[in-house]
Amino acid sequence: MASNKIYLGDRGHVFTIQTYVDLSSVNTVTLQVLDPGGSLLTWVGSITVAGSGTMNYVTQSGDLNTAGVWEAQSYIWKSNSSYFHGDTFNFEVFSLYT
Repeated sequence: MASNKIYLGDRGHVFTIQTYVDLSSVNTVTLQVLDPGGSLLTWVGSITVAGSGTMNYVTQSGDLNTAGVWEAQSYIWKSNSSYFHGDTFNFEVFSLYT
């Protein structure tokens, strides 16, 4: 049975983020992620629906390496050198068997 929880070491979890920015002329979309230990990470995402401002990030091996509450915020670079931060959101990574 699948769970809605995110667990340590999970790969392939899809974060879908609504940025509210037209991503048609965007160079790069990332998630700036603060892990529970205070380290700032950058996860490079992909644009899924440019006009509506939707991006995805799919977790990779090694991404979810600490249990606890994480914070994330989209960060978007447009071709004219402007950039935008999205709303911050939290997610929890659980230890195995919890």
